[in-house]
Parts: sequence; C-alpha cells; structure tokens
Amino acid sequence: MTVSFKGWKERVATFEAASDLEAGSVVKVSGNGQVSACSAGDKFAGVVLSCRGGFAAVQLEGYAEISYSGTAPAVGYQLLCADGSGGVKTATIGQSEQAFSKGREHLVAAVDTTAQTAGIIL
Repeated sequence: MTVSFKGWKERVATFEAASDLEAGSVVKVSGNGQVSACSAGDKFAGVVLSCRGGFAAVQLEGYAEISYSGTAPAVGYQLLCADGSGGVKTATIGQSEQAFSKGREHLVAAVDTTAQTAGIIL
C-alpha cells in the first residue's frame, strides 16, 4: 500500500505572473496580486501549478512535491527557503542571524533522494 497526501487541503489562487513561470517552481509575492520567481534564500509563498497568458495558478496550501538542492531535508518540521532554481533548500542560519529571516518552517512528509524531491505541507 502506498500513502498519498495529494489533494489534502489544497488551496490555489490565481496571480498575475511577473514573467513566464514553470510549473513546479516556488514563487514569492512581488507586487499587488503578482508573483515572481524566487531568488536563493527567499521565503516562498507557494508552488506554481500552471502559467499561461500572463497569469499563474499558485498552490498556497496543502501537500506539494518540490525539487530540492543541497542536502536532503529531513522529515518533520524543517526550515526551508527557495534555492534560486525553482526548488527549495534547507535554510542555514549563522550565529548572528535569526531563524525567521531565513525561511519558513514546513512539515516535510516525504523525501525522495533519487528524484531529489521533498513532499511538504505548505
């Protein structure tokens, strides 16, 4: 038996897209009703489900499978931020930095190290 969290409490909103965005990439709110691609280290608002005609459907809640870079995140609550390539990475915090400035805590429910994806609850 395989466990699936897909479809759980999904919430999607349509935003104006600052530029063409790829499905599966994380985005940030960049203006009034507008989203754009994240830079490395940004907190992300959601995941693009589709983008066309200058608009993007962005998943803001629920379970999403997102690519990650760097060290695989551990399951459980993890501090994550954008990796600058459309995916996420585990946020690292220096001694003088505060946790809230470097990412948001998300529940990592599954990690696939072969596909380099993490299933997270947004």
